[in-house]
Amino acid sequence: MILSYFLVTIILLLFGFQAWSYVNSGDSASTINHKVREGNSCAINKSVSIKDPETKIQYTLAFCKDSCENGLPHTSDANTIMIPESYSKQYLVTTIQHEKIHLLQRRYPELWEIWYTNLWSYRLAEEPPAEMPLALLRRRRFNPDIEYKPFAVWKDRWWSITCYMTDTPRSLTDAKTHWWDAKTGVSGLEPPPGWLEFFGAVAQDEHPHEMSAQMIANKSGNKNRILELTELYTAHFVQKTA
Repeated sequence: MILSYFLVTIILLLFGFQAWSYVNSGDSASTINHKVREGNSCAINKSVSIKDPETKIQYTLAFCKDSCENGLPHTSDANTIMIPESYSKQYLVTTIQHEKIHLLQRRYPELWEIWYTNLWSYRLAEEPPAEMPLALLRRRRFNPDIEYKPFAVWKDRWWSITCYMTDTPRSLTDAKTHWWDAKTGVSGLEPPPGWLEFFGAVAQDEHPHEMSAQMIANKSGNKNRILELTELYTAHFVQKTA
């Protein structure tokens, strides 16, 4: 009986330590993400209400200060696309299309997760696995477009996480996608075996939300994956004209 109590105590202590470690790693990540955004302003100078001719959804296009999210376009909620006021007009149409996909992901998260599971063997998660190294978690870059479930795992083994390359990054772009193998405990910058052959060179590989927006709007990645996903997107969201 004494031995049983001892084992239970050890297990509880280990669980408590893991929980404490994750909370503190989250605090570290919050600190780094706060510092890299110091001086940034997301003040909106002009906003336009738009009804998308393709999907018929209503949304707001908000032109903000160039420093907002280091000048990277993004969605701030399910209805708003944030665009830096000096953003290049050359890329504006494609960028709005990309961010519109993120709006639909925010509005219909369950549908997109079903697609990721059935088409790609990807699963999303609100929290990382307990075994994920704190060195990765403490440098995790926050991304508003994937904030609902920021963690993703491929084939229930390889977790992708975008991390700053230093503890004092100069911008949000000072980060790269890291892959952590839950089976071996090893992490690195190279995608898992078979990943590139299946998905192709997707411009943003950190998370299925970014990958799908790249495929549909930017046509980045494996042509077969683009075709499969675009067909589903068109069937579910694109309104047919009479």
